[in-house]
Amino acid sequence: MKRTLSGLLLLMILASCAKQGPWLGTVYPDKTNRHTHKRMGNFGSVEACLQVVMPAAGRGGAYECGLNCSEGFGVPKVLLCDKIVSDEDE
Repeated sequence: MKRTLSGLLLLMILASCAKQGPWLGTVYPDKTNRHTHKRMGNFGSVEACLQVVMPAAGRGGAYECGLNCSEGFGVPKVLLCDKIVSDEDE
């Protein structure tokens, strides 16, 4: 039941994120440490981004896809995105 609800929530998120644009995929190998990350590249849709980052994150990792991201200020530099879809949305 929980898996079905997670799947439905993910589908609702994907439907609301149907905007096309540069989606930046990021993987965090250790979900408890968001300072260590790997940028997976830019994608034309959130679906394409999720197809790459979800398996790359594996069981112990985390992922996110951000729409129209730009680098903010500060140390460490923060990404500012119009919208973010991540493993925390499940």
